[in-house]
Amino acid sequence: MNTVQHISNHFCYFGPLPASTPSITRDQYQKWIGGQWGRDEQAELAAQLSEAKSKKSQIMQEANACVAPLQDAVDPGTATDKEMPALLA
Repeated sequence: MNTVQHISNHFCYFGPLPASTPSITRDQYQKWIGGQWGRDEQAELAAQLSEAKSKKSQIMQEANACVAPLQDAVDPGTATDKEMPALLA
């Protein structure tokens, strides 16, 4: 689509594109904004937040896997002298 004259361009050959062809950095956060390509910052921030939450969840699961057996020993009072410092660390 020619963004100046609002007409479609059809190409029936291989070769370089005309100089008027809009260029875009290819990634998932590009979108057409106000007649030109721009960065969708909200989508990018949402993806970063989702990734951070996922990483936090993974780290919490790993920490809980380490702490749970020690806590289970402390709760009924069966923790050994060696387990107590490990739980408090």
